[in-house]
Amino acid sequence: MRFLRYQLPALLWAFAIFLSSSLPARAFPTLAIFRYDKIIHFVLFGLLAIFVYRAFSLPSSIGKFSWGRALVTILLAAMYGVSDEFHQKFVPGRTPDVFDAAADTAGACAAMLLIFITSMLRHRRNTPRT
Repeated sequence: MRFLRYQLPALLWAFAIFLSSSLPARAFPTLAIFRYDKIIHFVLFGLLAIFVYRAFSLPSSIGKFSWGRALVTILLAAMYGVSDEFHQKFVPGRTPDVFDAAADTAGACAAMLLIFITSMLRHRRNTPRT
C-alpha cells in the first residue's frame, strides 16, 4: 500500500515524461503552449521532484523537511533531465537542448524550495507560542 501512495506516482510521472519525449516532432500537436517549452520543462520536472521527494520519505519523516533528501531529489531529477535530452537525440525531429535540461533542474530546485517553505510554515503553525 505504501508503494502505491509514495513510490508509484514518481515512477508513473517519470514514465509519462519518457513517453512524451518519445513522440516524434511531427506527432506533437501545434498548440501555442508548446512555444513555452522551458516553462513546460520547469513544471514537469518540478512535479517529478515533488513525487520523488515523497517517494524517499520514511513514515517517521513525513511532513519534515530533509536537505539530504532534497539534494538527492534534485540530483536525480537533473540526471533524468539530462538522460531525457540524450534520449531525444534518437527521436525523429527532436533535438537535445542543454537549456531544457537546465529548466528541468531549475524546476526541481524550485519544487524543493516550495517543499521547504511549506514545511517551515507548517512547523511554525504547529509550534506553540510562549
